Amino acid sequence: MSLDVIDGYVLEGMLGRGSTSDVYRARDRAGVEVALKVLRTDALSDSLERRFLREASIRIEHPNVVRTLDAGIGPGGVPYIVLELLAGRGLDARLAGGAFSPSEALDVVRQAARGLAALHREGIVHRDVKPANIFCCDDGPVKLLDFGVARFAELTRPSLATKTGELLGTLLYFAPEQITGGRNADARSDVWALGVVLYHALTGAVPFTGRTPVHTALAIMEQPHPPLGPSVPPALAAVVEQCLCKRPEDRLPNAIALRAALEAARAE
Repeated sequence: MSLDVIDGYVLEGMLGRGSTSDVYRARDRAGVEVALKVLRTDALSDSLERRFLREASIRIEHPNVVRTLDAGIGPGGVPYIVLELLAGRGLDARLAGGAFSPSEALDVVRQAARGLAALHREGIVHRDVKPANIFCCDDGPVKLLDFGVARFAELTRPSLATKTGELLGTLLYFAPEQITGGRNADARSDVWALGVVLYHALTGAVPFTGRTPVHTALAIMEQPHPPLGPSVPPALAAVVEQCLCKRPEDRLPNAIALRAALEAARAE
C-alpha cells in the first residue's frame, strides 16, 4: 500500500503483515493512534472481500476482546478495518520463552476465555484460537484478536500436504473435527483450541505434534496427550482434560462453561 492516507487515517508505519492483509499504525482525524488493517490488493477477491467485511461487522464490547472502531472502503476499492492500538506482545512471543507458572497460565487463559465467552454468547465461533491471536497488553488485559474466519467461514478439510508455517501454526490448535471435515467447527472446537493453549502455557509445548502436518493431524485425532506434570494443580489439570476430549460431545460445551471451570480452579 503506497498511500499515506486512507479515508482520513494517516499511516505512520507497518505493524504486521499477514497472508492477505497488512496492519499499519495510523492516526485518526482527531490524532488518536489506531491500528489500520487493510486487505492487500494482491489478495483481492470477491470471497476474501466478503470475509473481510464480515470480520469488520463483529463488534464486541468486552475488555478481553480487541475493539473494532471503524471500517470502510478506501481508495481503489480496498477495504479496511480500524482497531484499537494495543501495546504489548502476542502470547506466541511470550510462550517462546518457555512454560508459565500454573497461576500465570491460569490468569492468561482465564482472560482469553472471558473474551471467547463474549463471542459465544453472541453466537460467534472464533475458529482460529491460538497464541498468535491472543494479545497480552502491557497494562494488564489479555485480548482476543483476529476474527477473519469467525462464524462465517466455510471450513473444509485442510490440505495436510501443505507445509507452510501458517497452516502448521493453525493445525497445532485444530480440534479433531476440524481435521476430518466431518462437521463445521462450533463452540466446542474453540474450547479444544483454548485447551491446547492452556496445555502449551503449562508445559511449554503443544500436546500434539509430528514430523509432518499429516503426522500432527493423526496425533490430534488418535493419540492421547502427554500427561501434565505434578506441578500442575489437579483442578487445573482437570480443566485441560475437559477441553481435550476427542469427541466434541464430551468437552465443555462452550467458553462460558470453560470460563466457569477456570474460575473454579482458581478458587481452589
